[in-house]
Amino acid sequence: MEAHKINLRPGNTHQLKLGGLGSAGYTWEYAIEAEAGIVALSMESLPPPVCPQPGGPAPDSYSIERLLIITALTPGVARVRLSLRRPWERGKPPLREMCMEITVVQ
Repeated sequence: MEAHKINLRPGNTHQLKLGGLGSAGYTWEYAIEAEAGIVALSMESLPPPVCPQPGGPAPDSYSIERLLIITALTPGVARVRLSLRRPWERGKPPLREMCMEITVVQ
């Protein structure tokens, strides 16, 4: 499992680009472990990859990447757990996991 430590001030944001595997059925899920109101999270889809020129090399992936946006709200510590998994495979471990400790200081 990957681990990251992030320090922010209230009102600041941190963005994390997450590789996509939607074409294989995987989605990113997150859970916040903290008191309410320390951080806010949102996830957006990034634009799809540009279509390759005919006869050129194949693209690395056709899956759309995701962007996680963390916004610091009030001082405190929050832990965010990210999992890349197929929604119908709840009994299986995730393909990839990340844990982030976010410290919001004045």
